[in-house]
Amino acid sequence: MNTIRVLTSIFMSTALLTACAEPAALTGDDQELIAGTCKVTHELTQKTMTSSQIKALKDPVGQLVIQGAGGCPTTLDEITTKLRTTDKDTSSCKDDPKLPPTGTATRFVSERSQVLKKADSYRTVISRTCNNRSNHELLMSVFGLSATATKVPQDLEMIGFDKTAGVFNYYARENNAWKFFGSSKDLIAEGYNCNNVGSCVPKAASKTRCAGCHLGGGLIIKEFDSPWVHWEHFTDTPGVTELMDRFKMTFGTQKDDGAGLESTVRNGNRLWNEKRIDFLKTKGTAELLRPLFCTIDLNLQSMSGSVGSVPSSVRGDFLLEPRLSSFDSVPIDSAEYTAQIAANGQKIKGSGGQLKDKDGKLVTDTIFAWTYPERGQADRDYVDQLVQKKIIDDDFAADVLRIDFTRPIFSGKRCALLNNAPVLTAAQMTPQGIRDGFKKTLAGKTGDSAELLASINDVADLQKHKDAVSKFMTACKARPKNDFLADALAWSGQLRNTIRKSVNLIEFEEAMQNDKFDGGSDARSWDPATCTLK
Repeated sequence: MNTIRVLTSIFMSTALLTACAEPAALTGDDQELIAGTCKVTHELTQKTMTSSQIKALKDPVGQLVIQGAGGCPTTLDEITTKLRTTDKDTSSCKDDPKLPPTGTATRFVSERSQVLKKADSYRTVISRTCNNRSNHELLMSVFGLSATATKVPQDLEMIGFDKTAGVFNYYARENNAWKFFGSSKDLIAEGYNCNNVGSCVPKAASKTRCAGCHLGGGLIIKEFDSPWVHWEHFTDTPGVTELMDRFKMTFGTQKDDGAGLESTVRNGNRLWNEKRIDFLKTKGTAELLRPLFCTIDLNLQSMSGSVGSVPSSVRGDFLLEPRLSSFDSVPIDSAEYTAQIAANGQKIKGSGGQLKDKDGKLVTDTIFAWTYPERGQADRDYVDQLVQKKIIDDDFAADVLRIDFTRPIFSGKRCALLNNAPVLTAAQMTPQGIRDGFKKTLAGKTGDSAELLASINDVADLQKHKDAVSKFMTACKARPKNDFLADALAWSGQLRNTIRKSVNLIEFEEAMQNDKFDGGSDARSWDPATCTLK
């Protein structure tokens, strides 16, 4: 389930709210449904959830929508109506059914409307914060919203946060049925399948679609960092104000943006990562350390921070793992960027070919130019928490990330080293225990394994790693700008190819550029000494 499809709050009549009431013929705890409670299919088992299973859902969706007085809602509007009753309070949510819902904030995302410079199509992410909840605790996602719509689409996906368990629960009401896709733990419990470039997808993705997008079990906003391409913040998206007003009985009156959703996702994932670490300690050292060695969560970043501006530098995190490098960039010539992307045939494509904006001009770049995949914030926070919890230390994290360091994401070499993870008990999962365990499993091996072992044996080499990264950046800056830019654009194409092939995050072609590198099989990497693709 894709969190950034759209999360929205809803309203409607109660005429159909009993559609999912308990069938009288069912008996026994394994079959019985609570009267008025929705019939829900668990996607992992393909079985109807029992009374006890539904009662165990301690998140706002499970308690206020699936259960709760008022019967089973079957549409977005019916869910909104039910929440007006089950989710009101005496302070922030004194809900008047004649007025827009209170405690509701809505964000719009569109890969098309900004670059087309006209209202087009959208997805919305909506939070509801009644009863002193945080933004991440009750989210609703509606997609396929057209600028000309006379009604908000009625199918939706929902996410509820169980504060006691520290997990997100994933739901959908679609195709006339309620579905439960599992909890954060369910999505990652079976482990991962990792490909040859170190991109890992939960094994559960073959059974429940939410695992194919929520790769680490938590919330996602692909465009996590500023400037939040495709979202509002630095720019208004055409058509959004009109849709907010037209459907205020569903969306409420509080319009949020990409920056607000970043905060929501960051705060929610920080809480989940705490529980995630504890959970993965029970699954073994390899699963515990996978986000350090491999690529799980991904985000999209843009090289330009201003609407319509041409990049004048290449960000350091495009080239390097942020944990190893201070904020830095490599200068490029803006005019040369324009010339090279034209020579590369760069364009923004939709299902019907290259997009044209409202003035008939061909669209060649995202509104914040040069959008590319980067290491996900959820993975970065997870590694930070491993250090904070004293499971690993900064030096060990740097030892691992130093391997193939010019591939901050999609490093098959680094991910393969996880095969050497020692078998440890939870009590042994300490900085010294993990270090000693790897020393034993890496002993006598060659290549990347030998390099990692040498680094692990040197407990004071963190600065050496940072010096190597600094020398690489110096080499990049020393290259002729046009030559470096040509390699950087080719590398960007390689990253786009990889993310599109490896995971299901990029749902729409318009999310990133297309050019002559698309569909290629370029396997070159940055040379650490010369900063050239080889």
